[in-house]
Amino acid sequence: GVAPATFEGPHLVEFDGAQPVVWRTPSFDALAWYRSGRSWRGIARLSEGVTPAAAQTEVSNLMTALAEEFPQENANRDMTLRPLHESIVGGSRSTLLLLFGAVGLVLLVACVNLANLLFGRALERYDELLVRSALGAPHGRLIAHLFAESLGLATLGGALGIAMAYGGVAAIVHYAGALIPRPEAIALDGGVLLFAAAASLGSGILFGLTPGLRVLRGALIASIASVRGGGALARKTGRIRRTLVLAEIATTVVLVVGAGLLLKSLWNLHRVELGVEREGVVTMELHGSAWWDLKPETAATRYREVFDAVGALPGVQAGAAIDVVPLSDNYSCDGVTPLDRPPPAPGDGRCAEVRSATPGIFEALGIPLLRGRAIAWSDDADAPGSAVFSERAAEVFWPGENALGQTAVIRSDTFTVVGIVADVRHFGPAAELNPAVYLPATQEPWNGIARGLTLVVRGGPGVDGMLSGIRNAVRPANPAIAIGNVRTMDALLSARVGAPRFRAFLLGSFAALALLLALVGIAGVMAYSVVSRTREFGIRIALGAAPMRVTGSILAEGARLTLGGLALGLLAAIGLTRLLRSLVFEVGTLDAGVVAIACVAVSGCALLACWLPARRASRIDPVRALRAD
Repeated sequence: GVAPATFEGPHLVEFDGAQPVVWRTPSFDALAWYRSGRSWRGIARLSEGVTPAAAQTEVSNLMTALAEEFPQENANRDMTLRPLHESIVGGSRSTLLLLFGAVGLVLLVACVNLANLLFGRALERYDELLVRSALGAPHGRLIAHLFAESLGLATLGGALGIAMAYGGVAAIVHYAGALIPRPEAIALDGGVLLFAAAASLGSGILFGLTPGLRVLRGALIASIASVRGGGALARKTGRIRRTLVLAEIATTVVLVVGAGLLLKSLWNLHRVELGVEREGVVTMELHGSAWWDLKPETAATRYREVFDAVGALPGVQAGAAIDVVPLSDNYSCDGVTPLDRPPPAPGDGRCAEVRSATPGIFEALGIPLLRGRAIAWSDDADAPGSAVFSERAAEVFWPGENALGQTAVIRSDTFTVVGIVADVRHFGPAAELNPAVYLPATQEPWNGIARGLTLVVRGGPGVDGMLSGIRNAVRPANPAIAIGNVRTMDALLSARVGAPRFRAFLLGSFAALALLLALVGIAGVMAYSVVSRTREFGIRIALGAAPMRVTGSILAEGARLTLGGLALGLLAAIGLTRLLRSLVFEVGTLDAGVVAIACVAVSGCALLACWLPARRASRIDPVRALRAD
């Protein structure tokens, strides 16, 4: 059968982010499959009138019956149902909520900034509004004039923002498509455009019209005021603008602290020792009919031909194959039962990440051999079963004992521990350190050598440029070999930390934007303060005040605003950064170092924004200032 081009899989099983394009029935007898394997996931449609709670009860009863029939494998096991929608989008919910929250905070900073700048612009037009009102201009006409200006500003800004959004969406899909469900459906549709237009027009009109109305109301009430700037009105408006600056700085502090926490978390992830060599290691899956219906010894010969051809390439240090590469999405947690101790109680057995590998795999991946020996070609189908345990696995199954020479049942067969290797974080730096077992591919009963494995090649720093040579070396071994999913270990690690990196990039970008907007707002407020106090500064300088003292008074005023905003921002950050608890790695929700750096960055930028108007105040010509209005 051929499905329509628009068909999408249920996203239940993902291999390194790729959905299957071919669906087939299982190639094994379900009744013969070992019961400890739990790598399959199910999907079901509820019958009409059946609630999810009722279905969960029915499934739990079924699992209870299985536990009674097969206590060794099914005791203390349950099956949890969850909606398909949650299965698809649940992993990205935190990232999307973080994005939405950051957008909201930046919008708040932008609105505060807009209100602040338009307050200053409206006060500068105080005389104009006063004259128009005195000449008989109706109140409604003046409001309509202010409304038209705000509408035009909001329309131009919204149009520019929507135009930029088209490029922004394309960039997000390109760089984070694998981290967001159904990236092909992300687009600026009618709903998004309507929301953007409403947000732009609504905020632009509200925060653009309100300052003008306040000034207009003050002009009509205090039409006989003789002091430029409206006297009491200017002072009251100045307090409002300073309050807005406090809110602006506080919001920026929250964003900068949040971005700092995510950046430090990303740094901590990159510092974790993974247990494998990342530089100069490339992996590629070997598929195709080259492995179909082969006996283990024949398949081993074919793989050795591939390894010999690849190993002869200049710069190649080691080559081997494994069924599940570290840092990939695949997993294989299977039961391991030591034979030298009583069997565990039903449901208390432990599992390990069981890997099927060829000789040379530890050299290719850079995994140190600690004790014993590694997998060898002599571990064939006729030899006794051999296994190499990770250090964690040896401690889990034989705590405080020497695991070498011990025997255990793995996937229904008996294996003897012949070597101990260093631990590997198979699922990334943030994952737990799981026990791992490496079985010879020629002896592994399920995912052994008579099937396609993943080739791992270790070379020098330029191994990426050897890909074509590796391909050309593999093909002569058998033309039926299909090579796919070529990736470096650095790319696999990048995929594992892709979501934290994306979140840190997003919040960092929004924090930088908010900081820039805050600088503009602070500079605008302080610049207006200098303009409104030009006469005062002129008198001070004429009476002998040093220019540095005038500069210091402006900087002191800015410092007071900055300290108040920092205090409010840190109080807000204490509560809001708790929402990041599930998104950070080895970082407290209010890390002292991050908070200190954020405070220094925000306060430094704020004082820089204050310094420019302060420098202007210190250069005021006293004569021109005294001759001014």
